[in-house]
Amino acid sequence: MKRFAVAVVFVVLLAMAASGAVQDFGEFTLDIPKGWTVKEKKTAEESIVMDIIKNDKSSSMSVSYEINEEYPVEDLIQDWANMEQTATEPERTRDGFYTFTFKNNKGKKVTACGRQITRTDGERGGAYLYVEMTGKDVKTMTAIRDSFALK
Repeated sequence: MKRFAVAVVFVVLLAMAASGAVQDFGEFTLDIPKGWTVKEKKTAEESIVMDIIKNDKSSSMSVSYEINEEYPVEDLIQDWANMEQTATEPERTRDGFYTFTFKNNKGKKVTACGRQITRTDGERGGAYLYVEMTGKDVKTMTAIRDSFALK
């Protein structure tokens, strides 16, 4: 029985180690799995952008967090979709994201998602999360997206 308990603990620890770790990006955190690399982009004030790329380059995503008190996220998403000639009409999903797809300049399908973020400090309510995902590992990219947490 003791060996079984030790084996279970070992398997759990191994699974945790393989799953990656929560990484801190200033105002928010994301759970980045092993086998993925993060690069921070320099952007305008009040905006944080991370490019997250699977090491085998089969999938990539961009995660943006921005303060925008002028427009609700559904209007911003509609504006972004209107800028892409191949974009589908944005739709609201059950998990609160507005999403649309388009083809990038390399002809690859991109899924774009945006969601209003409610800040816990109550000072700025006009924050949003915007994510673009390209590639086959949709399950992992969605898990990364859904791990977003404000500090």
